[in-house]
Amino acid sequence: MIIKAGAIATLLKRPDPAFSAFLLHGRDEGRIREAAQALVTVFLGAADDPFRLVRLTGSDLRDDPVCLADEAQAISMTGGDRVVQVRNIADTHSGAFETLFENPNATAKVIVEAGELRKGSRLRKLFETLPQAAAMAFYEDNAQSLEELIEAELRAANLRISADALAYLTSVLGEDRGITRQELAKLVTFMSGGGTRDAPLEVSLADVQSAIGDGNAVTLDQICDATFAGSSDVLAIELKRWNESGQNMISVIRSATNHALRLQLLMAQLDTGGDTEMVMRRARPPIHFSRVAAIRMQLRYWNQPKIKQALQLLLEAENHCKTTGYPEIAIAERVLFRIANAARA
Repeated sequence: MIIKAGAIATLLKRPDPAFSAFLLHGRDEGRIREAAQALVTVFLGAADDPFRLVRLTGSDLRDDPVCLADEAQAISMTGGDRVVQVRNIADTHSGAFETLFENPNATAKVIVEAGELRKGSRLRKLFETLPQAAAMAFYEDNAQSLEELIEAELRAANLRISADALAYLTSVLGEDRGITRQELAKLVTFMSGGGTRDAPLEVSLADVQSAIGDGNAVTLDQICDATFAGSSDVLAIELKRWNESGQNMISVIRSATNHALRLQLLMAQLDTGGDTEMVMRRARPPIHFSRVAAIRMQLRYWNQPKIKQALQLLLEAENHCKTTGYPEIAIAERVLFRIANAARA
């Protein structure tokens, strides 16, 4: 069954007992992780009991397709409900889930974390059509939901935020819910010792830049700017920093994809006779002043055919990360350096 976006929050708090399996898919890995943990907590409570919670990966299912069905029918040694949490799942693993649903002895709740699945994919269709399965899609926060999240997190810490600081945050966050929450936690810590509920302390643009100016979001911007400006030396440094931080390389590819789409939109406006400075000033979300020169330069290097080819390469790279089993860092580096080399060609 398909769970509409507006009903997801309610389901995560009070899952329908009729559902025995949950497919969480989409582009926002942070929101997917949050939702999966919420379901685990609902079914098992705060305790992370290894006898009641089993974690599998796509590799486990590839090596042993029936292990999922076996785990779903196993009995807990300590009693109580069991949960099987399955991560890094793609459409190629759908056979293991077909076996699961054919097993009448499966009693555990199964929580599945997948990446983006195309509409009509075998795995999505399986979960969307069976009455005992729930399929939920999670995508990046839009401007409104991101603003609501930022303001709610800050309000809980007795903080309010200025308009320019909010605009800056919405321009650099939102790729991944988990990263967004991490950056907001850093901001709250930076502002500690501030206001009260009746007199909240205001967060300024300077506060935001001081607290998260060296964070993941800015690093992603630097990777994108180095890539599309053809600065291979800078790109190598920034990718090394990102990889050493232990962050997901798919986030880098998606950020580059979003950046390419933004350049494509700006170029389309220029192609209709728009002035470069005017088009950049009217861009939404706003282009931060620190990146204006970099974006202006990139608009000189790229045209519609080139950016279309770059987008195709990025989409293929993300698909390879999810389906081939090759190291994400190798796939990401290959595509980004290929784009960087094409920037000034």
